[in-house]
Amino acid sequence: MRQKAKTKKRPGPGRPEFEPTNEQRQLVAELVTYGLTQSEIAFTIKHPGTNKHIGLGCFKRHFADEIEHGSPMLKRKVARSLYLKAISKTHPQAVTAAIWFTKARMGWRGEDKITHAIEGSSGVLVAPANTEPHAWIEKARQVSQRRQVEAGIDVDPSRVIDVEVREAG
Repeated sequence: MRQKAKTKKRPGPGRPEFEPTNEQRQLVAELVTYGLTQSEIAFTIKHPGTNKHIGLGCFKRHFADEIEHGSPMLKRKVARSLYLKAISKTHPQAVTAAIWFTKARMGWRGEDKITHAIEGSSGVLVAPANTEPHAWIEKARQVSQRRQVEAGIDVDPSRVIDVEVREAG
């Protein structure tokens, strides 16, 4: 078996060892999450002693943690930001963030709805899934008779032609 030959150290001071800065480490972690390849990211890092781009081997050696943990670190920051918005009482996107969080992270979904197609109508009425269609239409008619007349809508239970249950989306 052939052994690897030992390399002799060149005389003189040589090039200073590359030492990544915190800013470079943060940049690499961020670029990893964006999906750039390692060679693309390595090309963005310059050796301060030579002002040249570092090689792929040097990149892998000095940024191994960032390569491995970059994506989870940024995901944690995004999740924290979303969470803080969701629980905020004053942030303008609090409701949107809370709805997204409950659907995506907690598995919540919109409730089922029942749609009622009305004969001669261009639209449908939507009621909660736990209501009886004809009773709901009758109650809607009684409660909002004035609004329906103003809007030109005449809801009559005898004109219901179709009832369909759908999951809200």
